[in-house]
Amino acid sequence: MLSDSCEPSCYNEAISVHDHAKWKQAMQNELDSIHKKGTVDIIPLPKDRKPLPCKCVYKYKYTSDSVLPKYKACIVAKGFKQEQGVDFDEIFSQ
Repeated sequence: MLSDSCEPSCYNEAISVHDHAKWKQAMQNELDSIHKKGTVDIIPLPKDRKPLPCKCVYKYKYTSDSVLPKYKACIVAKGFKQEQGVDFDEIFSQ
């Protein structure tokens, strides 16, 4: 179910709405940006670690002169699941 702002709250919602192509493009733009900036390193997960879950956050962005919104997708790790002394210094996400 979409929220009051009509922004998808999960991937399944983003791909099932009438403007799904714009949300898919926003997700691709986010992945391209991550790869271009070298934000993440893809490495094998160490045996003694558990990956943090991640999710995509979907938002409409407006500028003061815009009538139509820009579609923005942001991939975030659920860092609140980290534990001090266990996995606080490094983040392994799935």
